[in-house]
Amino acid sequence: MFLLSITDWIYSRYPTESGGPTKADAWGPLHIITLLLTIGIIIGLALLLRKKSMKVKRPIIIALSACLLFFEIARRVINLTNGNTITLDYALYVLVPRPWCAISVWCVILAPLINKKFFYNVTAMCGIINCVIFFASPEVGFRPDYILFEDVYSIATHVLLFISSVSFITLGFSEFKFYRESYFNGFGKDLLMIACIFVYAFIEIFLLKIEKDPLYFMENNGVQKVLGIEWGEYLVLYTVFLTIYFGCFYFIYYLATKNKEEEIIKAPKREKKKKKEFVKVSYKKNKAPLK
Repeated sequence: MFLLSITDWIYSRYPTESGGPTKADAWGPLHIITLLLTIGIIIGLALLLRKKSMKVKRPIIIALSACLLFFEIARRVINLTNGNTITLDYALYVLVPRPWCAISVWCVILAPLINKKFFYNVTAMCGIINCVIFFASPEVGFRPDYILFEDVYSIATHVLLFISSVSFITLGFSEFKFYRESYFNGFGKDLLMIACIFVYAFIEIFLLKIEKDPLYFMENNGVQKVLGIEWGEYLVLYTVFLTIYFGCFYFIYYLATKNKEEEIIKAPKREKKKKKEFVKVSYKKNKAPLK
């Protein structure tokens, strides 16, 4: 291992003698420890804050968003000052959130500002699937020799994204209801936001031309190659998988809250019955005898 200067570390420059980046240490000690710590923090926050009010929970979410914002700004500043010629295409490539995980990160950053159920819902669902893919992938920045800023950025943002996305659910910021006053205010808004993310992906691919396949649905993507199937078959499988994946959140929420909602509906009826019985008893006791 060769020594690095701070400048080389910040700009993720490998020493010439090292021969460049080595293959990531898939499921090595750092990979496993990072995953376990992330899960531990998620469980810890859920247990510590389960009975706290939103006034206590909200600063935690804001702090997570602020940490993500720090890494996002730092990386952009570094990439704009690394000596490359700054053209419009390069500026867009650096500044605009490109892959799905980056889109999810910026949704987490914006979530406390927008503070709407549908936004928390979609952000949580997108963030979780991206982080599961990240931690399951063999090349996620856990290199045995050098962990440069770019690797730290990748690991830290996915850890923070995972904690934030799950915490939106466990701390009660999300609410996966199909119907909330109307179907549009329930699942409708969630579906509209998902559609907006796909429209954004098409803008990246065909208009800005800064990312080839941000949501993994274009032809000859890595997942399709691993599965070894035709693009048409892959699109069908992709659509079915996402439909089931997103639907699971609403189905699980329905099962988890079904009994509570039934109790809330029955409670006013019980109160009305008690009031009627009280009126009848009072009337019988106070009824004056006929003379």
